[in-house]
Amino acid sequence: MAGGAVMGEGPVVFVSYSREDAAWRDKFEVMLKPVVRQRRLDVWSDERIVVGYEWGPQLQQAIARSRAAMLLISPDFPASDFHHGTGTPSADRARSFAGPGARAGVLVGGSRGA
Repeated sequence: MAGGAVMGEGPVVFVSYSREDAAWRDKFEVMLKPVVRQRRLDVWSDERIVVGYEWGPQLQQAIARSRAAMLLISPDFPASDFHHGTGTPSADRARSFAGPGARAGVLVGGSRGA
């Protein structure tokens, strides 16, 4: 596992979300399961980061393998310092992300009842 370890070799559905919305990410992974299985995709989010390796290369490798990107957008998403800094691609950077694949911004309810 050189530099960054991302499990699998195939195409990825990349999921970007606020940590406060982890329950939404879990729900979408369940809903995506039939498509993921049928198309032999791999769902990737920060939960897949391998401890002990730098997270940056792992993130970039997952983005490079992505064929679709799903941004789970809640009030917590734009408030996240991580998403404004060097974190995952935000909606304005999503064009370069997932190559010719699909990109979707999914509005989800706020984790704090917002």
